[in-house]
Amino acid sequence: MTCAEAAAALAIGEAAQILARGGADIALAGAAEAKVNLTMLARQELLKRAVTNSNDAPERACRPFDADAAGLVLGEG
Repeated sequence: MTCAEAAAALAIGEAAQILARGGADIALAGAAEAKVNLTMLARQELLKRAVTNSNDAPERACRPFDADAAGLVLGEG
């Protein structure tokens, strides 16, 4: 399950409350999320959204405005 920036907002809010009530002098809070995971990849494949016919040639796979585009090229970073 993903919840976008909610985890980061919660962590920052908790840190602010701890600081406000004097429970700590300093706090470090934040979060990270990785959208590309096995479940998401499987879902995109089952829905036939992911490009799979050009796995050996990335230059053919990523053509978002081409009339022959075959789907999404997934990645992050």
